Amino acid sequence: MMLFILTALTSVPFTLSAANAEGGAPQNVVLLYFNGDNNLNGEVLHALDMIETVGSSENLHIFVLYDGHKDYVGDYGPEWAGTRLIYVTRDDEMGVIRSRVIEDYGERNLGVAETLEAFIRKGLEIEADRYMFGIFSHGRGIIDTDRLAPSGPHKTLAISVDDTDAGLLTLGQFREAIQRPLAGRKFELMIFFTCLTNMVEIGYELKEVTRYIIGSEDEIRIVNSPPGRFQIRGIRFERFLKTIFDDPGISARDIGVHIVDDYIGQYAVGHQLPDVGGVPQSYRYAGSLSITDCGALDPLASELDVLAGYLMEKLESGPEKLRYLEVIRRAQSASQRYPSFLNLEYYDLPDYLHQLGQETTDTGLKILCSRITQMLRDKVLVYEKHTDDTESNGLSIYLSHTGIPENIFSAHQQMYRQSRFSIDTQWDELIDRIRSTDVNQRSVGAGDRFEPATH
Repeated sequence: MMLFILTALTSVPFTLSAANAEGGAPQNVVLLYFNGDNNLNGEVLHALDMIETVGSSENLHIFVLYDGHKDYVGDYGPEWAGTRLIYVTRDDEMGVIRSRVIEDYGERNLGVAETLEAFIRKGLEIEADRYMFGIFSHGRGIIDTDRLAPSGPHKTLAISVDDTDAGLLTLGQFREAIQRPLAGRKFELMIFFTCLTNMVEIGYELKEVTRYIIGSEDEIRIVNSPPGRFQIRGIRFERFLKTIFDDPGISARDIGVHIVDDYIGQYAVGHQLPDVGGVPQSYRYAGSLSITDCGALDPLASELDVLAGYLMEKLESGPEKLRYLEVIRRAQSASQRYPSFLNLEYYDLPDYLHQLGQETTDTGLKILCSRITQMLRDKVLVYEKHTDDTESNGLSIYLSHTGIPENIFSAHQQMYRQSRFSIDTQWDELIDRIRSTDVNQRSVGAGDRFEPATH
């Protein structure tokens, strides 16, 4: 099976090779992991159809591992209910996909590491100057916040949900499935068309497999009403692929800037949609997208570790610990947050640092917050845009609020501790310290209120 792609591709009407004539244009391989085995299937098929309007060239080779769901294939036909490995060729007709099907697998689970790893290995068999990876699927961030308790291996990432096979990749599985075939190499760019993915913890996990990540810390809102209108499509893969088609040597940063600008442009304007009575109404939706330089995530983790240690020390003992607890609470309450359990787990990191610095009178804490914020602006976030109705700044972090019920908190902390960022920093210990300080304060308060009077 591993050799099939090489045999099948001999019929492609040009040679697939990285052998680049001296002074010639660079060879680009783009690997797209399109998991439509869920309610995204219609949008995934439309995205694939649109990519065909660009197609591959002698300097751009586009491979898609596609998976569909029988209930959502629409007019594309039942043959698109399963899993297919596709080499994208140009076709301008919408509503039908004519690209070369290298392999029709029947049904494969795109929510397991083996499927992802096999796909990447096949793509890397085509020699090229650089490789890029994109994924279109559901995502829930660093932990599977839909789960109330861990069962079996603790999930540390909810990505690539496969409804037919009930599959779901953990963050560790996702990284390993990419890292093994890369064998020390890196993707130039990883593009995540998945909700809630541009988090410190996810970037930190993937820093050894890619130079840049493009993603959103927020939900990605797709608008397709009535069906077939596709008013907001999110990341339009064909747009940035066309930039590579036209200029095979375009820098990864410039590709990313194009993706971010095109994405935000869809959210920056109002869209006429029918309301319940069928009367058109104008709607606008929040959006945020950014480019993260993964090479800057080690220094960022070190600085966040220092911040965690500083706050833990202040929460250790003495009368001032309650003052710092209140500062942390107020900063969380004022910060931009994202869908999670009770929407109290994922926070915009730059906004949280800003609020923390505003709430405290501690000069040392203010300096720490300012220093990390400057690092985010100058080093980590290469390019970021968001709509006016959000305080998103490009990168989020997990910081469980003390209002989370104890059983949910414990389960999600178990999941979170499996991440590399949690292992390498004191961030999870800080979350525990905030929780224990809050619990102790409430216990003391309850004792004060209900202790019988003595005479």
